[in-house]
Amino acid sequence: MRDLIDENEAAIFLGITKELLYSFVRTGIKGRKLKTGSSAHNNFFSKDDLTNWNTFLTEAWSLSSSSKPEIPKSIKDYLRVESGGKCVRCGNGHRLDNAHIDPWNTSLSHHPHNLIRLCTDCHVKFDDGIISIDEIKLLKKGAIAKIKAEILSHVGLKSNSIYGLPFHHPIFIGRELELKKLKTLYLNHRFILIEGIGGIGKTQLVLQFIKSENIDVAWFSLEKYDRLIDFQVALAAFFNVSSTEELVSFLDEDQITLVLDGFEKLLINEWDESAEFLASLCNNTKRAKFLVISQIDFPDISLAPVSLKITDGLEIGESLIVLRSRLPHVNPDKFLSKLCIFSDGHPLTLVIMSGLIQFMKTAELVNNAIEEMGVKVLENPKHKQQTKSTSLDICLSIGYQLFESRERWLLKYLSHFPAGCKTHFLSILTKQQREIFTSETELRKSLSTLEQFNFIQLSEDLLQFERAHLLNPVREFIKKEASNESRVIAHTIKLEAFHNLVIEAIILYQEHMLSDKIVYAMMRYEIELPNYLNAFRSAVHSAYCEQCNKYSERKEYLRIITGMTAGLYKYLFTRGHFSYGISFNKEGAKAHVELGEYDLAIDDLLQVAAYYWRRYDRKEAENILKTIISYEDKIGKKMPQVRMLAGEIMQSKDPKKAIEIFNEGVVLCEEGLNTYDSLAMRGNMAMLFGEIGRTYERYLHDEKAALPFLLKGYKISKEIKDIGNMYCASHHLGNAYAGLNDPVNAIKYYKEALKGFVELGQQQYISNSLGELGKMRMEYRQADFSFLNKHLLEVGLQDIENEIRLSHKVGDKNQKSLNGNLPDEIVFKLWNIIKIVSLSKFSNLLALWSEELIKLFEPGDKMNYRPSYPWFFLKIAKVSVVVEKKSSDNHEFMKLKLFCYLLGGEVEHDIYDPYEWLAFWLKEKNILNTTRDALFAEVENMDDDDE
Repeated sequence: MRDLIDENEAAIFLGITKELLYSFVRTGIKGRKLKTGSSAHNNFFSKDDLTNWNTFLTEAWSLSSSSKPEIPKSIKDYLRVESGGKCVRCGNGHRLDNAHIDPWNTSLSHHPHNLIRLCTDCHVKFDDGIISIDEIKLLKKGAIAKIKAEILSHVGLKSNSIYGLPFHHPIFIGRELELKKLKTLYLNHRFILIEGIGGIGKTQLVLQFIKSENIDVAWFSLEKYDRLIDFQVALAAFFNVSSTEELVSFLDEDQITLVLDGFEKLLINEWDESAEFLASLCNNTKRAKFLVISQIDFPDISLAPVSLKITDGLEIGESLIVLRSRLPHVNPDKFLSKLCIFSDGHPLTLVIMSGLIQFMKTAELVNNAIEEMGVKVLENPKHKQQTKSTSLDICLSIGYQLFESRERWLLKYLSHFPAGCKTHFLSILTKQQREIFTSETELRKSLSTLEQFNFIQLSEDLLQFERAHLLNPVREFIKKEASNESRVIAHTIKLEAFHNLVIEAIILYQEHMLSDKIVYAMMRYEIELPNYLNAFRSAVHSAYCEQCNKYSERKEYLRIITGMTAGLYKYLFTRGHFSYGISFNKEGAKAHVELGEYDLAIDDLLQVAAYYWRRYDRKEAENILKTIISYEDKIGKKMPQVRMLAGEIMQSKDPKKAIEIFNEGVVLCEEGLNTYDSLAMRGNMAMLFGEIGRTYERYLHDEKAALPFLLKGYKISKEIKDIGNMYCASHHLGNAYAGLNDPVNAIKYYKEALKGFVELGQQQYISNSLGELGKMRMEYRQADFSFLNKHLLEVGLQDIENEIRLSHKVGDKNQKSLNGNLPDEIVFKLWNIIKIVSLSKFSNLLALWSEELIKLFEPGDKMNYRPSYPWFFLKIAKVSVVVEKKSSDNHEFMKLKLFCYLLGGEVEHDIYDPYEWLAFWLKEKNILNTTRDALFAEVENMDDDDE
């Protein structure tokens, strides 16, 4: 738990933009500046310094309320960014005021979190008390969350290492021997298994070790994840990588210590796959370390972890100290000692027991309740002997019986949120379950009771939403109790939880994904994803399970499936989560068919086809189209979205016919504007115009005809704030202007598309735009490409790598292809991206990237191996970095020239022309002034001499 953090993490820590952070460092506030240090790569900050700075800003800025200093310009600029140039409450853009949330005369502070941009009307209503301070505080919290989401969208979720650690109790008792052993193991080994039963204190031991050794870790609580794929997706989002190979490089480069807490969950669900994945991470890294916390051992020879087994509980004296630390006002007596003996030194039992004592006032009453409950438990033939697990179950049972019905109901509800449930979102229960929670005050009281009993923990997530988490042993206990009590009620509560998650997902989609708040929405989805996956999979199971259908209405679970699909499809598509997307939309279509809703089933199948299309699986997309057309026949209605898919499939075969099909779709949209959701129809129309333009541009090579259609589509997407499709239109406008030899407009739109795709994390689209810019870099050598910073190029390289790995898996491994089993367009894109990165001042990015990726194309059988174009291009990328650093190294220079020869054919040199790039690159890097023909002739002559 390191004290020093980088500038991105510091900005998130304070909940401000990096620009305001820099201003605090350079200019300061009230005559004082924020302290900072620097390394070769970044500025760094102390968390203590940041905390003190935040306190300093909260303190009075003036000696009296009558003497009010001017709000600093840097804070005013920050508020403009935070508000997006409009009133945070009503969205009005004129006229705006900087309003104090806690009034100046009481706060005396211009702390940026005490200021909010409101229009004059809302400002007056707020001052007059018409708008409550609670509403304004909630709006401010949301605005800060959006600022954090913007930063996180660029750096991934790695900053979670600051905030995402489990609660570490300030008083740590005992375990000195285990701590010493763990320190020794950590110094001498890279992979350590910390093993012991649930609640024995494994997590607190590791947290104490991290704190005492001041180690920076990436912590994953695996109880959130049902399947290995979920954990792999979370890893990718956390480290902002797109492949396992890239993750391995990242872990080693930064010497990451990865903590995997609760690994037994993955092992139980997918033993072989989980162990194999962990083994691949460990065996393919050299410097990264792994602390795996698990209730069970996994005897995998390839992993061969060293183990620290925690079998013994705390000593009696240590147990007494734990209770006394949590119960400072309870005097020690014989009953407290008896409770310690009963607990058998099990830390979680002691924690739950402390809650019981707080509630029941005396240790004697708790002891009596335990004795009564214990007799019943021990009479059960399955429990012949008192154990630590039995002690925990008895304490949980006593606490559960002490709760009122609303607390029990709430525990069952929370058990369906593996990533925790936002307490703010729980307010929906006061509207839907008024017979249980009559007011938010009553709901808050129940949460406080559960927290007092230590059944839940309350903590803030990355976007400052408070979340209620059930501890894993408590969750399992509650699920068992719910099943034993009433299966009907258990299903009712589960449906309530899932229904509310669907509402949130759809609100995120409608109000944020289809707006300029899309980055914020994406981060919300990222954090909530484990809850959505759990709800979706559980609903699929319950919808088709005969046993579940005895206690619940099957139709309700089908509605959860369709609702979750509708709420998440755009996020899953944008993020490139193809496996999730296909699964969700196929199940959504199946559920709609079950409900007789063929038109909605068509919408889901269109999305499935889009996923297959993105994976270059034309055959599956065509099969989906056949099913869709059969559904259209059932409902007797043609839909514009279907014309989109049919036209796309037809584009390469018969582009003119494709345009006819797209125009049919446009007519259907125009007819539907008065009878359907006009926003959806306008969105469909924008995409159809875009496809008509793309067909003219790409397949008929008529950019002049393409341009007006592309501009129409772009304009509509911009008007309806369909940001994702707007950036797609920007990309194709770039193509059209490039074909019309208008580099200024081409680069303008490519730049907009690239930056937008990077901001949204739209996989494959990023490399599309960067690849086109790579082509222009060679054609228009004097144009301005200075906007291509390190971040854009890094993400572009990650994106093309991810696309190559995905396509290479789909391709036939046995086919000897000059393209390396990749589609032509990916090979061209790869070469263009290599060219533009090599010509930038960040060309060193190619070194490690190419070294990892080239392994895909290395020969298995060297005797019968023929190198592919991707292999040559990646070799060129790797060697060019060496030549740039050591231009006098003739051996490496000769290798570079030879790799550029490819396979020596005339056609490939006409298509790719690597020597044209090499001549230009040598001149740009001030290595050699030569020509393409001279370089080509030199290698050609060498070949003749060899013959």
